[in-house]
Parts: sequence; C-alpha cells; structure tokens
Amino acid sequence: VVAPFTTNRPSVAPIADLLREGRGALATSFAGYKYCIHYGLLNSVLKFKTYWYGVAQAMTTAYFQDLLGFLSLSWAMSLARPAPILANNRPTSSL
Repeated sequence: VVAPFTTNRPSVAPIADLLREGRGALATSFAGYKYCIHYGLLNSVLKFKTYWYGVAQAMTTAYFQDLLGFLSLSWAMSLARPAPILANNRPTSSL
C-alpha cells in the first residue's frame, strides 16, 4: 500500500494505481462472498430436490455434484475482468 507513495514519478498516476488495486481487492472479496453463498444455495436446492422426489443420493453423485458445482462456479467467476479505467461514480455501498 505504501509503494505508490514512495515512487520517484512526480505525478499522481500512482494514486490512480492504488485506487484501481483497492477496487479490485474489494471486488475480489465480494466475488468470494458471492461464490460461497451461491455454492451453498446450489447444494441446498439439489438436496431439497432429492428429498422432495424421495431419491437417495449416492456418494458418487454427491462428489460429482460438488465437482460440477465447484468447476462451473469457478469458471463463471473467472470470466469477470477489471475495468480498464476508473469510473467517475463511486461503487454502491451495499451488496
């Protein structure tokens, strides 16, 4: 965090870099939170469906469900890219 303030460049560009990295860290932490919530919801819905239809889920099916859910959510979240420039408006204050 201190690196942009100890640079030899006589401009304010390091401050923009610091803001960009801060927003990226905030977006990453929100994405991790959303990942945990969606993964839990996916497992809950699938468990509810198996109980609703009276189907016993085999252990290999549970492993496959975890693998498929983990890989698909990880792939979907990896598609998010950072913005090339800073926006003029502030990010929202809520999730």
